[in-house]
Amino acid sequence: MIATKPSLEGIANMHQPPSSLYLGIGLASKGQLSEGLPIDVLSMLLVAEKLGVQGTKYLYIADVHARVTTPPYNEIPFERGRIDHLWLHAHHYARTFGKIITNLGFLNWQIVLASDFYTEEIQDRISSQVTDEKSRERMYSLLELVDIEAFETNKDVRLKIGWAFDSRGNLDETHFDKLYKDRFPESKMSFLYVKPGMTFNPMKLRMPPYFCDDEEARIEFMRGSLVDSGSKGKIERARKKYGEQGIQCYLNYLKNLVRLFDSVAEPTRKGPLEQKLREVFGRCLLDGELLNRYMEKWCLK
Repeated sequence: MIATKPSLEGIANMHQPPSSLYLGIGLASKGQLSEGLPIDVLSMLLVAEKLGVQGTKYLYIADVHARVTTPPYNEIPFERGRIDHLWLHAHHYARTFGKIITNLGFLNWQIVLASDFYTEEIQDRISSQVTDEKSRERMYSLLELVDIEAFETNKDVRLKIGWAFDSRGNLDETHFDKLYKDRFPESKMSFLYVKPGMTFNPMKLRMPPYFCDDEEARIEFMRGSLVDSGSKGKIERARKKYGEQGIQCYLNYLKNLVRLFDSVAEPTRKGPLEQKLREVFGRCLLDGELLNRYMEKWCLK
């Protein structure tokens, strides 16, 4: 699940294992709010956990970045106390990740929203500089750099986990990370990347692991029932729409993701992919007697 080439470049100057790390989770892409939280995002969480970092691991939800770039929320980028759909979306992400981390028994994680991370002074300064589309684009890049610097300087973080394409010429997180290295050549921050997420749609095969623009083209946490999210239902609908060959890349990706889950969290039982996905969903989102009943009904057949 690692994007090998950019990762080797990103950790080239790492001289010792990091004592802490952070990974960033976006809520929007190209001016569109995500329709859900794809299961693909587990690749970032599981890779971070597999590293065995003993210090604090920060899961950073970039709600400010979404507010700056996504209409109509960017009309007033910051207004304390304002509750809207984006605010609810960000907090739903936070609750979902909190449940996953707790249920899988992962330790030393902190979930941080950018809107809580930035001081009021910084937020006011950002608001004053966002006046049109070009300034929003510049501000997004600036926010990415501010994030890295703040985690390195204020939290003593030495590793950022993101996502990247293995080939050049595509805009991914390496773009902002290289800008940061150019601006701060003495920085001790290193960068490790997972491969992009995938979709059933062969015309939009690769996506950020945390972004979904079509819930029917992804297996995702936040929409539909646990059973439908990981069952034959969604896969069969995709197979009818795109054909067996069209969905094979995403099926292979999901198989690799389940293998990573098996090695980092807890081995799933033998069975078809659909059953294993149901089990992953159950272990991530349920606990106690509810998990036992779910597993007995849907995963032990």
